[in-house]
Amino acid sequence: MVGLESLTLEIPFVCKSWYKASLNPQCWKILRFPPSLCEDEDSWWYDDGFIGRFMDEYRIQNFSVTGFVKLVVRRSHNSAVAVILPTDCTSEVLELISNQCPSLKYLGFPYDLLSVHHGKLIQELIKISNFVGDKEASAIANILPNIKYLRLKETSLPRESLKIILQGCRELVLLDARNCIGFEAEDDEILKMASHIKTFMFQGSTLGDR
Repeated sequence: MVGLESLTLEIPFVCKSWYKASLNPQCWKILRFPPSLCEDEDSWWYDDGFIGRFMDEYRIQNFSVTGFVKLVVRRSHNSAVAVILPTDCTSEVLELISNQCPSLKYLGFPYDLLSVHHGKLIQELIKISNFVGDKEASAIANILPNIKYLRLKETSLPRESLKIILQGCRELVLLDARNCIGFEAEDDEILKMASHIKTFMFQGSTLGDR
């Protein structure tokens, strides 16, 4: 797999044919950003002077994390299947990903993105909490319809909300809904709706408080 450093600063500047090859959406299916674009002095962004080189090659005055992520996402031309976000991203970036990555199967982000400082950014895309209601379930189904792995263990997950997820996320291969409150573990309708999921974990889930 060719990394973002090579795709943005090396391959495009070898020759015209290599530049053309670097624009192939197949090269941009996995977008793995380092945890922090501007703060981690041990990353290759600092070791190799990436930011300075990027500004020189693309003739820009200031480096913007949001601008760089937008450039990379747009070069994928809707083909990205995995995106690993940096801590420094904004709600604008999350909105861009939701609109321009319809084939997204994996969305990864560093722990800091869920901290008190950054938590609201993720909440604007999908609510991350101990409760997954109809609104949250609809966000998951609408924004990430091709998601393959979803872990909702030990959350409050009403039966109707779970049905929304099962109806909207048809490519799930793993759904962890163990020890949830809101639906019965042996619900025949739920089990039938989830029959296409290779690994559906529902043990310990119940309608009410334990």
